[in-house]
Amino acid sequence: MADGDGAFGGLLRSHRLQANLTHEALAARSGLSVDTISMLERGVHQTPRRSTLVALAQGLRLPAAARDAFFAAAERPAAAHTRVDPGPAPPLCPRAIAEDRSEAYAALAAGLPRAAAAMALRAIQGVCVDRGATAGASLRDRIEELGTAQALHPALVEWAHQMRLLTGATTEAESNGVDRVTAQDALVAVAFLDELLRFTYEVPDRLGRLMSGATAPP
Repeated sequence: MADGDGAFGGLLRSHRLQANLTHEALAARSGLSVDTISMLERGVHQTPRRSTLVALAQGLRLPAAARDAFFAAAERPAAAHTRVDPGPAPPLCPRAIAEDRSEAYAALAAGLPRAAAAMALRAIQGVCVDRGATAGASLRDRIEELGTAQALHPALVEWAHQMRLLTGATTEAESNGVDRVTAQDALVAVAFLDELLRFTYEVPDRLGRLMSGATAPP
């Protein structure tokens, strides 16, 4: 029996629509049937096989970071999506950004996707400002600015281009499109935020300590 708009099904549909693909077009790209894709999106099938996930990711042309989040969403039990445990933000993450991240997770846990997306977007904006990307009119433009300056992993820039909220988001809170946010938009925005924080504040610090010999490689 269908579960309605399950977390993985909504994420799959979001990626398909962002890629401007019909069910038929994605089926042709992935080698899967139209019925299989439709049932996954509707939550009729909630535990796709790994081979199915790989075929979908290839058909959607997902970048590495988005593909990892896509696989993780499919492999978590449906009930796990309501048990939100974000863990700590990276130690070097500015306090205001870390607090916005915590608020985004709290809103997810409370079933408030609009609030979760708004806080995630504010945190993403905070990262852009902290890293000196202030010229772009939208968050996507600012993330692209960081990518051009080689301050951000190319996979994250590519992922940002696929996200509806970032594509339309401006730096004005009242105009950033959160009135039209879905639960899946919120999940994707928070997942993107976590990867952005990891690549911005955690990975460079860890690499720097490894290179200086302060921390032995595992």
